[in-house]
Amino acid sequence: MKPAAARVEAAIAELDIKLPRYAVYQNVNAEVPATVEALRQRLVEQLYRPVRWTDCVNAMFEAGSGVFIECGPGKVLTGLNKRIQRQIKGLAVNDPDTLSSALELAREALDVQEP
Repeated sequence: MKPAAARVEAAIAELDIKLPRYAVYQNVNAEVPATVEALRQRLVEQLYRPVRWTDCVNAMFEAGSGVFIECGPGKVLTGLNKRIQRQIKGLAVNDPDTLSSALELAREALDVQEP
């Protein structure tokens, strides 16, 4: 994947990237990037470095995340996350009904009133 990473790095260098508004944990180091340069570098590294999923889940949990929503077919990560941190709430979203349930769970976790 290193040859592909070099091409991705060149393409990313041309983009006007800003730090995300919300914390985005990167799989290569289980951290939220502090600078745009770190963000660019970790995006490239994600092509060839191992995913540190357990570290990411633990870091997010320790930072106060208690609800994890998996979007897409299946629920593999939802089960894995629960094995990593038993205290979290998790929900797999793969259709309109599960999306409604996930939104309600998120509202409860954030104590947000529906508009």
